[in-house]
Amino acid sequence: MALSEHPRSEWNDLWLLLEIVHEGKQPQVLGENITSDVTHSKDELHQGYRNRFLATPWDAHYRPALEHPKPKVLGSQTAIVTGPAGEETHCDEYGRVKVQFHWDRDGQGNDTSSCWLRVATGWAGNAYGGIAIPRVGMEVLVSATGMKTSSTTRRFASAMNGMTRSKPTCSASSRWKSIASPIWTARPKRGRMIT
Repeated sequence: MALSEHPRSEWNDLWLLLEIVHEGKQPQVLGENITSDVTHSKDELHQGYRNRFLATPWDAHYRPALEHPKPKVLGSQTAIVTGPAGEETHCDEYGRVKVQFHWDRDGQGNDTSSCWLRVATGWAGNAYGGIAIPRVGMEVLVSATGMKTSSTTRRFASAMNGMTRSKPTCSASSRWKSIASPIWTARPKRGRMIT
C-alpha cells in the first residue's frame, strides 16, 4: 500500500499491510435513535465508518509467525481399516492399523490412507493382555483424547506395554495372555476355529 499526503513526510512510502479491521455503524437503518451522548468513550463508534490497520515498512524483512493451530476432533468418528490390495490384515510391530475416514475424498483406501492408529484393547500390560487386529475393510470407531487426532482412547499395546509376542503376525488370529497363563491363540482354518 502506498501512503501519501501524511503530515510526517517519512511515512509517505510503501507499506506491507498485516491486518485491517473495518468498523461501521448506521443506526438509522435499524430504526435506532442517533444520540449525541458524550458520556460514552471517545473510542466508541456511534455512527459512520472507520478502519484500523497494522503495517510494516515495505523494505523491512517480514516473516509471519509459524503458528498453525492443530486440528481438533470432537467425539468419535467411524472409518474403514485399509491395507495393501489382497491382504486380509495390515499392521505394524505395535499392532497399529491404518484407516480411511468416510469424509476423506483424497484418500486411496490403501496402506497409505492414514498414519498408524493404535488399536484399543480391553486388556494390555507388560507382556500380557489380548489383541484382535481389525481386518482390512472392517468399519471401526476412531476416538481422540484431548481433541488431538494423533491419539486414541482406552488401553493399548505399545513400546512400554509390549505385545504378547514380540511382533504380531497380522494373521487372521486373536491372542490373549495373562501373567499366570500361557498364550491362548484362536485362528480360523477352513471353516473351523483352532485354539
